[in-house]
Amino acid sequence: MRRRTGLTALTVAAALLPATSATAANWADVDPFAICPDAAPSCLEVTLTEMRERLAGHDRTCNHNGLFLRNYINVTEAYAKSLREEPELFDDPAWLAREDAIFAAQYFQAEDRWKAGRFSEVPKAWRIAYQAADDGRVQGIGNLLLGINAHVQQDMAYMVAAAGITAPDGSSRRRDHDIFMKVLARQYDPILAEAIKYDDPDMAIFQFPANADKQVAVKLVDTWRDTVWRNAVALTRATTPAARAKVDKRIETNAVTWALTFRETFRYRPGIASPKRRNAMCAARNLGA
Repeated sequence: MRRRTGLTALTVAAALLPATSATAANWADVDPFAICPDAAPSCLEVTLTEMRERLAGHDRTCNHNGLFLRNYINVTEAYAKSLREEPELFDDPAWLAREDAIFAAQYFQAEDRWKAGRFSEVPKAWRIAYQAADDGRVQGIGNLLLGINAHVQQDMAYMVAAAGITAPDGSSRRRDHDIFMKVLARQYDPILAEAIKYDDPDMAIFQFPANADKQVAVKLVDTWRDTVWRNAVALTRATTPAARAKVDKRIETNAVTWALTFRETFRYRPGIASPKRRNAMCAARNLGA
């Protein structure tokens, strides 16, 4: 009988883990104005086109990295919809559009370097996520959490710092950063439904009305995003190489610690969990294409 590994227990266990030594990859040279010069919502469509092309490639090869990317597309589409239907939700949609473009550029860069074998240029949290997917080492929930962890806890602070934590008038952009959690929280059920349908049917164990895992997952990401903002502020204020290196190390150490936890917690174990059903589902879908 398949045993369930829940997020609630994971959150408690991971909080007790010691930090590990690491040196962070540097995303500081990303130019937000070159990536999305007019900060228009149309930048999202460019991003989504690239994402969908990459996802098609993952799906053709049944690569487990596709699970996180499908989630990423879901969130990006939801964000684009919120801009169209709830324009009053955000104070500065242009800033968020630029953030989205930078964030996607970070993801594309990490994936391209991994595929090219330039492993030392890929942040360690991403290396753990990509290797686990390539090896078929972890359950679908593990692939999802490894990807979210790497992109949020490793990448996001650099993205926020690059986009700018203050508006031209000097006011903080923190409200827009925080309100984005409203978009994310609404996507838990759609993300899970898509993961079950296209990537891993065994993730159905997390699909219950108002279950504790949903609440924990949303709270976990919310907590991470709070840390992201504080790290972005620290990056902005780090005026010396030594101060910057300290922040870099803190960001990567945290992301790597969580990555190792997710990899171990959700790894496939003989007699308990197996990738057979998800691999067979993908193979059958490709045959029917």
